[in-house]
Amino acid sequence: MNLLISVYKKLSIPQKLLLPSLIVFVLFFIFFSFSITHIGDAKQNTSQLKKQLMPNYELIIYNQILLERIAFNLNNAVVSNEKNLLEDTQHLMDEFEEKMHMIDQPQFIEVRNLILVRFNKYKKESLRLSNKLIDEDFNSDTLHQETKMIIEDYNFMIHNLENLKSILRQEMQNNTKYIFETLDFIVLLSVVLFFIYFIFFLFVTKFTYKNLKEKIDEIISNFHEITTSEINFKKRIEYHNEDEFANLSHSFNAYIDQLEHQHNEVLETKNDIKNFIADTVHQISSPITAIGINLKLIQMKLKDTKDFESFDNLFKQLHASVSMLSNSYEDLAYLTSNDFIQYKPSVVDLSEIVQNRIKFFNPLAIVNGKSIDASIDLSLFCFINPIELERLIDNNITNGIKYASLNTVITIRLTKNDKMAILEFITTGKEIIDKNKIFEKNYRIDTNLKGLGWGLHMVKNICIKNDINYNVSFVEKQNKFTYMIKLTEKKEVIK
Repeated sequence: MNLLISVYKKLSIPQKLLLPSLIVFVLFFIFFSFSITHIGDAKQNTSQLKKQLMPNYELIIYNQILLERIAFNLNNAVVSNEKNLLEDTQHLMDEFEEKMHMIDQPQFIEVRNLILVRFNKYKKESLRLSNKLIDEDFNSDTLHQETKMIIEDYNFMIHNLENLKSILRQEMQNNTKYIFETLDFIVLLSVVLFFIYFIFFLFVTKFTYKNLKEKIDEIISNFHEITTSEINFKKRIEYHNEDEFANLSHSFNAYIDQLEHQHNEVLETKNDIKNFIADTVHQISSPITAIGINLKLIQMKLKDTKDFESFDNLFKQLHASVSMLSNSYEDLAYLTSNDFIQYKPSVVDLSEIVQNRIKFFNPLAIVNGKSIDASIDLSLFCFINPIELERLIDNNITNGIKYASLNTVITIRLTKNDKMAILEFITTGKEIIDKNKIFEKNYRIDTNLKGLGWGLHMVKNICIKNDINYNVSFVEKQNKFTYMIKLTEKKEVIK
């Protein structure tokens, strides 16, 4: 059995699918050979029945009739005293002898010869006695004895002919029975073999299907283990058979090997880029701070001079640029450190942080031809990391400054609704068509405007992390970003 399973596993998929047909051919060949043998026997018996038994049977019946006619003619000749009837009887006797010699089956020759011997005796004595009776030249003392002997010969022949007829009839019945039994057996065997084939075909097909399905499921399962979520480059498809699935598995494993090599190269490049960005972000922190401080010092020195008003607009633009640089720096710093720095939440004054960020970005809004209208409910506290809260607020304000129509108002509202704080950013401009896609990584609403396309994606991750519900809508020609933040008490300690 193990040997058969081993051989089966080495078969290719087409060979496995052709296996039932091959076995059917073998069964058909066996059945065909068996049927030919039995049909040959049946044909031989039919030939024997047609060429020997039936002709001999007809000859015996005919000879019985001839023998009865001979006896009848002899009786008529004696009763009517007509010797010419004896001549006709002589012709019948000659025909009887001729027909008896035509019975040529070996098993009947001995009986046939006995009948012919007795017939010759019967012929001689019956003709002699009939002539005496017609001529009335007979001895009454011996008449009875002679008649008795002739009758005994007649009965002997009739009896043996009847026996031959019975034997032939039995042989014909046996031959006919054998022919029908052979045909019935072939039909029965055909039905049995069909059911055997049908059951075997179902079994082999089911086994082949189950075997192929298990292999396919095994390969698919390995595919899923390798490709689901993060690709497992250490996992390989394990397949031990020698068929087309093995070739597929080897090709896939080779592809994973190549993919792993490329992935490792990409990871190394990604880490290099990440380290480069982190180093660059760290290095620009000090210059931005220095620019901001020096700008304020210059502004303070020129404040009391007569040229201060002429530089006021320039100072506003410089402060706006520093604010934009600072915001970009904060975004990059958060993005590059989020993987390895744990930003722990704490109780923070949501109202104060929103106000501070509005104050921070107000110069930038003015420079870009926008204004900020704020409506802030005071003393609203929430449990969140302050840096992450600033990223959420800053990205919404800068998006409003960037995408709102010129000379429009950016409305920022913070209201309390039961145990929730509702933070809304409302801008006038073109409707955001795909309100879900804007939160995807690298997506930008307006490709003509420069940007990383990571801002709202970062906001989405912060919302998910801190269980903040967010929504985007378009009402009265205004885009509205709404954030539902759970409130907490100021002195509440949350672990």
